[in-house]
Amino acid sequence: MKPSEVLRSSRSFHATRYPRQSCNTSLAHVYLPGADSSTIAVVGVSSKGAATILKIAQTVKGAHCATVDDRDQVYVCDPAHGKILVFKDSLSGLSSD
Repeated sequence: MKPSEVLRSSRSFHATRYPRQSCNTSLAHVYLPGADSSTIAVVGVSSKGAATILKIAQTVKGAHCATVDDRDQVYVCDPAHGKILVFKDSLSGLSSD
């Protein structure tokens, strides 16, 4: 199952679009921002390729892009206010195998 299919089946994630996702390969996490839902989903990908939603965090309306750095930080755009939101991914080691 693709991460997008996992998210669509989740009751707690109501994004209708997430065009600019990002991933942290060292944590095996994918970050899927939901512009319409004002959330970002952290999806763990196991060594076998299984995707599991680890957390859904609040962002802001319209936040449609995410990127990461090598310090496990996630940067999410806030286009309405011209800002960048910064989150620390503290879920290391939680992706399911």
